[in-house]
Amino acid sequence: MDTNALLQDPALEDWVLGDEPATIVVPQQVVAELDSKKVDGNERIARKAESLIRRFREYGRRGDTLSGVKLSNNRLFRELPLTPDMSAMPESLDPAHPDDRILATAVALSARHISSRVVLVTRDRNLQNKARMPAIPAVDVSEL
Repeated sequence: MDTNALLQDPALEDWVLGDEPATIVVPQQVVAELDSKKVDGNERIARKAESLIRRFREYGRRGDTLSGVKLSNNRLFRELPLTPDMSAMPESLDPAHPDDRILATAVALSARHISSRVVLVTRDRNLQNKARMPAIPAVDVSEL
């Protein structure tokens, strides 16, 4: 997911995309953005970011978030400290752009787990369009 989707709907436990088991993956870029939003001046967003980081820590108390922690209804939570190799990505992705790094993470996940369906959760229309280039399905968080 991208950071805005997570801030818009932080109830990860309620995210559903079909009936199949799913792993909700939080890319390194999203965690970094949440950390920066804790101090960026917007009090409402800072509270949401702090709450999400606390929740991630709580998941970590249940198990290894790098391997995956069970949430509910066949869903896992996983933090992914992967910095994607931007040189292997489509030219249209800018390594300096945070959303492009999130998309690159989805592309890398898709390549590593070819038997799994990787879906990008974002409210950002531009990012949804960019995801179409490497054939990564994208959904708005409101559709979950």
